[in-house]
Amino acid sequence: MVSIRRPLYSLDPTAGPTPIDNYEFLGRLGTGGFGTVYLAEDDEGRLYAIKVVHRHLLEADPSFLKRFSHEAGLVQRVSSPFTPKVLAMDLVAEPPWMATEFVDGWDLRDAVAERAFEPDLVLAIASGMAYALLDIHAAGVVHRDLKPSNVILGESGPRVIDFGIAQAAEMTRLTATGAKVGTPGYAPREQIAGEEVTPKSDVFSWACTVCFAATGQSPFGDEHQPPRAIERAIEDGNPDIPELPDPLGPLVRAALSASPGERPTVEEICSALDKVDLPEWRLPEHLLLAQREVPRPAPPTEVTPPTEVTPSRRGRQLSGPTVVLVALLLAGVLAAFLGLREGSDETTQPLLKQGVVAETVPSTAPPSTAPAKVDSPGSTPTTPSEPPLENPEQPPLTPEEIVARFGDAVWRVEATGCDSAASGSAFLIDSRHLVTNHHVISIDARPLLRSRDNKVVQGRVIGATPLPDIAVIEVSEDIGQPLTWAQTDTLRVGQPIVALGYPGDDGDFTVNQGLIVSFQTDGTGRVAARTDAAIDTGNSGGPGLTNTGEVVGVVTEMAAGTTYQDVPLLYTHDYLKDTIAQMQLEILK
Repeated sequence: MVSIRRPLYSLDPTAGPTPIDNYEFLGRLGTGGFGTVYLAEDDEGRLYAIKVVHRHLLEADPSFLKRFSHEAGLVQRVSSPFTPKVLAMDLVAEPPWMATEFVDGWDLRDAVAERAFEPDLVLAIASGMAYALLDIHAAGVVHRDLKPSNVILGESGPRVIDFGIAQAAEMTRLTATGAKVGTPGYAPREQIAGEEVTPKSDVFSWACTVCFAATGQSPFGDEHQPPRAIERAIEDGNPDIPELPDPLGPLVRAALSASPGERPTVEEICSALDKVDLPEWRLPEHLLLAQREVPRPAPPTEVTPPTEVTPSRRGRQLSGPTVVLVALLLAGVLAAFLGLREGSDETTQPLLKQGVVAETVPSTAPPSTAPAKVDSPGSTPTTPSEPPLENPEQPPLTPEEIVARFGDAVWRVEATGCDSAASGSAFLIDSRHLVTNHHVISIDARPLLRSRDNKVVQGRVIGATPLPDIAVIEVSEDIGQPLTWAQTDTLRVGQPIVALGYPGDDGDFTVNQGLIVSFQTDGTGRVAARTDAAIDTGNSGGPGLTNTGEVVGVVTEMAAGTTYQDVPLLYTHDYLKDTIAQMQLEILK
């Protein structure tokens, strides 16, 4: 039996990874802009992190594979005690994949959320990241996305992951969509502007990540601010640098210079750190979690042959085998077990408000070693009864069918008068009203709404509130058929969802699939569902739908810069209906 400390999510029974000889996939470690990372075991019991390239990158750009092969060759040359080793790859597989050494432990983002770090630990983390960059750059590689979630804190020290291969994906995204790349709060000004990224760009990201280790936030703003507001702070060049142990203060200040030429090199940073006595690496006791057993994924009882899903005229749609309902229930059991971990909820995202807790369904797997994290003393997770199976007369819809039936209810928000202009989605809750996120649009904005067919309608914001993070837009004419809310108490962990929306500024309609991995409750009902769907920041305000087309909830981006990284929330109807009613809307209960 395999045991690990890192959070692990269940495999998607409807879109799991293509089998690879000699490896057994045990679960999903995370999803990024480049691909999905799986935990796998070989025939001799060794563990690997296998990154599988997103198929849409290959489909969107025929030259992607050539660039990826070049980058992968460089990454394979990186040798460092502060990075995982690349152990195997197959660049001609469909899709290509790369296997690296599996590094167990907390990522920096989650670790800091648990408790503030002592100065000695901040210094040790800063040093480990700097030496990792030194070795990465020596191989001719630029990381391009150094941030807290890409730093793993293990028993032997900090390890930097996900380096180098982002360039091939980055060039594809820039060429195909004109989208911005990098993580708000950690990407330097030149990367935000789409200019050349160099080792000095990694130095800027290193400094931002050091500040996060000391304070729990980027020096350019809290993660709950809109991404555009954080980017503007970086462009203005006014970081809020915390008190740091010597010699980090002057190094970080110089590294955060707006001009790459004014930043120190990694060699200069390491030279300065060599002159001080670095503390012995030792994780705090509260991060030394007991290892948890990983159950073997249960094989589906029946699988239909995979069918190719062709892209719609306005977006990419995912493909994969259809699995019978029995397999989905098994996935729900696995999701419930794998989603729990000691001392925290699924993703250690901040809870929505006092008293909100993580809710999971019963599991036949071994019990967790500690209850899910709660926001107030005495709160406990709730355990819902298992809902009945879907009506057999209402079979699941394919992504194409969902888009064809419900896609016209989802509109792109093109706003003026707010920080995140032209970066969000909205959907119809009646023929003249749409719901979106508050952080997508401000109360005094005059939004233009654009349909998939490029119809443009002027809207008016009639209500907006930061908690829950929603706003309501009114239009002067009937613009379509509204979506129907799912009955919140019938939703279940492991249930498939499909998110529709618009990623960023490129205007491309997308479809993203995933599962419900947990719920959050506040004592009166379910506040939100969490999903592992790879949702882009531009999907904020769009709907997450069941595979019969009912709205699970409103997608909300809880943290800036979490594109394809963290598990987003879907605000449920039970949580939103009173707030929407207070905005004087006539909606069905």
